[in-house]
Amino acid sequence: MKLKAILCVGAAVVSLAVPVSAKGDSSVTKGVTNLSDWNISMYPTKDVSPEQLEVNRWTELLKTKEADYEYEELSIDAVEGKKNLIKVNLKVFLKNGVLLEQKNQQYAVKLDHDRYSHSEVLYVFNTKERTYSITHTKDISFGTVLLGETDTPIDKAEFKPIEKGSPVEAAFDVAKKIYEQMNPVIW
Repeated sequence: MKLKAILCVGAAVVSLAVPVSAKGDSSVTKGVTNLSDWNISMYPTKDVSPEQLEVNRWTELLKTKEADYEYEELSIDAVEGKKNLIKVNLKVFLKNGVLLEQKNQQYAVKLDHDRYSHSEVLYVFNTKERTYSITHTKDISFGTVLLGETDTPIDKAEFKPIEKGSPVEAAFDVAKKIYEQMNPVIW
């Protein structure tokens, strides 16, 4: 009997502690009548400029004296039909003045009054052999003009050992970790 009284008093105290007029923001759900209409995203989809969407694609990987590196998480995946091969797209911003000038001279005809901005480089890693190959590159100007592009089929790609402490090793480590998290091995 004493326990029932304590529980009743406890329930009354808890009910008084909760605000009576607790009400959510109905403007967020206005017009949503079907549960399948709900959409949750890490990235905003409304009122976002194409420039901001482009910025959101990339995550900082590494900064060196020569270049800054960013990776595109959504690009990390296995190479279709190839065991032990994973790929990741990197954006490379050169900081070395000599290399920048070489790129500007290489694309002088296409640049007009523009300048070379960065390269997107698709790396493919052999996870068993710890080797890599570059299978696709794009050089892009500040005016977002595609300056040059190369493509190497995976069957003709030359794989090289991953050098310890290099930006390639950093990309390999991140790509492997994220790929393994997205595709856990279940025994």
